[in-house]
Amino acid sequence: MLLALSQAAHEVQKAVTPTEIFNTVGEKFSRLNLHVAIFDLLEDGTQLSVRYLTIDRSLVQEAEQIAGISTEDFRYPLTEGDFYHQVVHRGEAAIHGRPVEMMAAGMPEDRGESAHLVAAKLGLKYAIAAPLVVGGTTIGLLEIIGEMLTEADLPAVMTFAGQISTALENAKLQERAQAYAAQLERRVADLNALNALASAVNESLDADEITQRALQEAVRMSEADAAGLMLFDKQAGVAVLVDEWGTGGEIPISVRSVQLSEGLTRQLLEKKELIVVSQRSDYQGSLHGFLEQETISSFVIIPLVSRNGMTGALYVGSSEPDHFDDQAVDLLTGLGRQLAIGIEKARLHQAVSASEERYRSLFDGVPVALFRSTPTGEILDVNQAAVELLGFQDRETMLRSSTLSLYPDAAARSVWLSAMEEHGVVHDHEMQLKRVDGEFIFVRIRSQGVRDSNGQIVHIDGMAEDITKQKRLQERLRYLGYHDALTGLYNRGFFEEELQRHERGRQFPISLIIADIDDLKVINDNLGHAQGDDVLQRAAKLLSSVLRADDIVARIGGDEFAVILPRTNAEQADFVLKRIEDRLKFSNLEPEKIPLCLSFGVATAEKGASLRETLNQADVSMYRDKRIQKGDQESDAPETGR
Repeated sequence: MLLALSQAAHEVQKAVTPTEIFNTVGEKFSRLNLHVAIFDLLEDGTQLSVRYLTIDRSLVQEAEQIAGISTEDFRYPLTEGDFYHQVVHRGEAAIHGRPVEMMAAGMPEDRGESAHLVAAKLGLKYAIAAPLVVGGTTIGLLEIIGEMLTEADLPAVMTFAGQISTALENAKLQERAQAYAAQLERRVADLNALNALASAVNESLDADEITQRALQEAVRMSEADAAGLMLFDKQAGVAVLVDEWGTGGEIPISVRSVQLSEGLTRQLLEKKELIVVSQRSDYQGSLHGFLEQETISSFVIIPLVSRNGMTGALYVGSSEPDHFDDQAVDLLTGLGRQLAIGIEKARLHQAVSASEERYRSLFDGVPVALFRSTPTGEILDVNQAAVELLGFQDRETMLRSSTLSLYPDAAARSVWLSAMEEHGVVHDHEMQLKRVDGEFIFVRIRSQGVRDSNGQIVHIDGMAEDITKQKRLQERLRYLGYHDALTGLYNRGFFEEELQRHERGRQFPISLIIADIDDLKVINDNLGHAQGDDVLQRAAKLLSSVLRADDIVARIGGDEFAVILPRTNAEQADFVLKRIEDRLKFSNLEPEKIPLCLSFGVATAEKGASLRETLNQADVSMYRDKRIQKGDQESDAPETGR
C-alpha cells in the first residue's frame, strides 16, 4: 500500500487539472483491486456529493436503479458524531466497515432498506476516508474502498490525501492563471500584432529573431521610445545587455554587462516583480543602457521568468512621464511572458541540437556497428558502421526495415532475446546474420535492454562486431587440422582419432582398406611433381566416389590411403574393393592420362578385436598385392608392423 501510494503521489504531482489528478489516482488504485471515491463538501458544509468514482459504471447503474437515485444526485448528510462528520471536523483519516449504514444514510427514506443490496452490488466492505484540505479549508473527502484495508493504512492514506490536496491547490492556481491569461487575451484581442508576435515567438527557435521582433513590437504597441533585453548570468554575477531597439532603429550598446548587485537589476531580483517608474525623478538607483539617457522620463521593467526562475528582464522607456497605464503594462507583461518562453525554447533547442550533433557525430564516428531496436524487430536507430556492415543503401532505408529479415536462424535470435530478458545484458553473443545482398556474416553482439516501469524491455541498445574473417579463419584452420591440403581427404591425424573412436564404438564388424600408389616416386622424378600431384588427386577422387557417406577415407602417407568401413564384414569389404578396382580399370581407359596403379590390402575386425592390429593386417595384405602385381615372390617391406 505504502509503495503504491508513493508512486501514485509522484504521478499526481505531475497532473495539471483535477480530472487528471482523479484519473491518475483511480488508475493506480485499480491495479491494487481498490476503488476510490472522491466527495465534494458542499458550500453549506452539511452534505457530501460524489465527485469521482472508480467503480465500474455498469455496476453503478445497477446500484442506482436499486437505490432509486443517481450518483450525481446522491447526497450524504453530515450529522453530529457520524463517521464522515468526524473525518471532516477532526481532520484525520478513519476506517469503517459499515457500508450498509453509510449507504442508507444518503438514500431516499423509502429505499433505505435496499442499502445492503447496493453495498453488495458495489462490493463495498471496508473504507478509509481522509479529508482533502486546500488553503486551510476542507473541500471534500478521499475514500479508498477495499476488502483488505486496516488501521495500519491510515497514516499513509492521510499523507496521500494531503498530497492530493496540494495537487488540487496547484491545479486551482493553474486554473486561475489560465483564467487570467484568457481574460488578458480577450482584452487584447483587437491587437492582432501581439497575437502574431506570440505565434512567431512560439514557432521560432532563433533567439536573435525572437528578441528583435519582441523589442520592435514592445515599442510599437506601447507607443514608447525604446525597448531592451537583458539576460542574467547568475553564475558570473552579471546581467548581459543583449539588444536595444528604438523608434529610430537598433541602438548601439556601449556597455554590454553590469553587475547583478547594481541598480535596477538588484531591485528586480529582490522584489521579484515588475518595476514601473512613472517619473524618472522618483527612481534613485543607477540605470543601464538607453535608460541612462535624460530623455527617458518613465519606464517599465518586466522580469522574464522561466522554469529556472528569473532569467532576465525586458525594459521599455518613454520620453513622456506617466506614459505606461495598466493596459500597456499588462500588454508588456504578456509580451515578456512570451519572450521568456521563446528565449528558453531557443536555448533548449540550441542545447539539444548541440547535444544531438555531438551524439550523432560520436555515434556515427564509431567504427563498430551500433544499433537500437525493439524486441519485436523494429529498428529505432543505427550508425553508419551498422549500415555498411549489413549492406543497406543508407540509414533511412535500414530504419524502414526489420531486424527479423537479418536472421537466417530465427531460433538463434530467440536464444539471444531470452538471454536479454533474463539477464538484461548480454556479452559476446555470436550469431550469424544475412546481409541485404544475401551474404552471410558472423557478428559478436554486446547488448543491453532498457525496461519500462513494468520491467518490460522496450528497446535494446547494442553493438555488433564483424567476426566473419575470424570465423572463416577458424573454420579454415579447423579444416586444415583434419584434412590433407592436396587431396581434400582427411589427414593422418584425423584417421588415427577415428580409428580409436571406432575401436571404442559399436559399429563392428569394421573393415579397413589400405591403398598405395605404385611408382609415385618414378612419376615425380621423371614427369615432375605436378604430374605426381595429379595422380594423388585422381586416386583420392576415385576412392571417394565409391564409398558411402559414413565411410572414412584418408591420406595417411605420401602415396598411401586408408579407408574405414563401419558395419562392414569381410565379404562386404571384398565387394567394396572389387568396385574400387573396377572403377580404377575404367579410369585408366583415358589415353591422355598417366595410368593409375594402386595396390590394395583389406582386413576385417570383429567386435573386441584391435583395429591397430587389423590395420597392420591390411598393410601386409597390401604389400602382398604389390608383390603379386610386380610378379615378385620376395618383399622389400616388413610383413608386420607399420
